[in-house]
Amino acid sequence: MQLRACALLVVTGFGCAAKAPAPAAPIQPVASLAPRAESEQAPDLSPVAAPEDLILVGRLSRPRAFVETVAAWSGFPIHVTDLLPSDAKELVNVVAWDAPVEIAAVLDRHSAEKVAAPQFIASLGVASLERGLALAKEKGLTPTRVAPSVYRVQLHDDAYCALGAALGAAPARLVCGADWQSVEELLPYALRGLPREDLGRSELTIELRPSPIQQRYAQEIGALPLFVGLGLRQIQTDSPRVDRALTDAAYALAAELKALALEVDHLDFHARLDESGKALELGYGLGFSKKNSFVAQVIEEAGQHSTLPPDVFWTLPSNAVSGAYSVGMEPKRVAPLLSSASEILDAY
Repeated sequence: MQLRACALLVVTGFGCAAKAPAPAAPIQPVASLAPRAESEQAPDLSPVAAPEDLILVGRLSRPRAFVETVAAWSGFPIHVTDLLPSDAKELVNVVAWDAPVEIAAVLDRHSAEKVAAPQFIASLGVASLERGLALAKEKGLTPTRVAPSVYRVQLHDDAYCALGAALGAAPARLVCGADWQSVEELLPYALRGLPREDLGRSELTIELRPSPIQQRYAQEIGALPLFVGLGLRQIQTDSPRVDRALTDAAYALAAELKALALEVDHLDFHARLDESGKALELGYGLGFSKKNSFVAQVIEEAGQHSTLPPDVFWTLPSNAVSGAYSVGMEPKRVAPLLSSASEILDAY
């Protein structure tokens, strides 16, 4: 298998040009569901907007094709169902393997901690709500109805899930999280919002949306230099020159991290199968609202200087397993870093 990757290494300023995947048309809602009981009300399938504090979304659009194609190219042909644990083999005929697997995360809305872990859910397509409920009852899980065509299912002590009618490529979805509160709050979006998100045509897409983080933790981000100053007191040496060099470098790093944290606009990773060329194309995008940070300026310059690889790059030996081509940083960008490192080493 030939593996092609396009990435930008922000620390060293390496880069390469890549064409962003063409946007995909929004997934159309499923028009009908399997027959439901006479007493069951019609499910709510009205679209749901993304939460304001959404910080992460992801989608594996074709689980079966992605896993089995890459496995075949690697010489280890397996089926996606082989990845199921032995105690979950019953899901083989219930999971919609050609429907997207999706993830989402929002900032914790209830924690009293200064910086809390986000609330996270994962969503798996189900071929039929009725078949999913029947399997849950067969396993003794006793689904609990929480809304029309939406049921709470406790899989394990640390796996809280809900099974409900959904929009998108699957008529129903199994949505799971680390706690019921996360599942309950994100369930409408997981069933009727996330399946409608346009995440492009790539088989695998993960998007980080940092704006809610920047807004909620602006004060903590701004206090980074203060934390650095407190930390420097713990590592002072007997040499004033060494301490001065370390202090200058530490404060410069804190300023860079602060600027970077406030300027990142988006970060996304994607993987696309090129089945005709038997290649897996990898790439990521990193955008900034401003360009005050060192990293943002290096990335901008690398993009301006990016060129196609020379002809010799395409004449690698037939037994080569990888190759790379990069454009280095401008010397003026490297000079302050080298000067600081040289001063620290010389003082030490």
